[in-house]
Amino acid sequence: MAHVFTQNGTPVVAGFGFSSESGDWALDATYYYRTNGTLAKKHELLKTFYGNASVTKDSLYTCAGRLLSKTTHQLDLKTKLEKAPDPEFVDEDSPAYKRVQDLPFSHLLTTHAK
Repeated sequence: MAHVFTQNGTPVVAGFGFSSESGDWALDATYYYRTNGTLAKKHELLKTFYGNASVTKDSLYTCAGRLLSKTTHQLDLKTKLEKAPDPEFVDEDSPAYKRVQDLPFSHLLTTHAK
């Protein structure tokens, strides 16, 4: 599932929901784009039974698409208290859509930055 939000006809936010077929993990990813179509920030929230964790990741990018900084916080899925990763923890990453044109449905958007 995906949602796209625009500003003056230009996509600036795209939100995705990913999950395993078994339901063992779910990943919500939100991509924040500059008006020129380049990725500025990505926010991810992973909830997984593999290690019973809720993991938040925030990544900031330069206009050229280079990773500027990344923060990660892992919480216990039940208690919501910060914890170190369990040996059973399996991380999941969202795709790297560094430009609006990289979105799998960009051809469906009526207006987008170049």
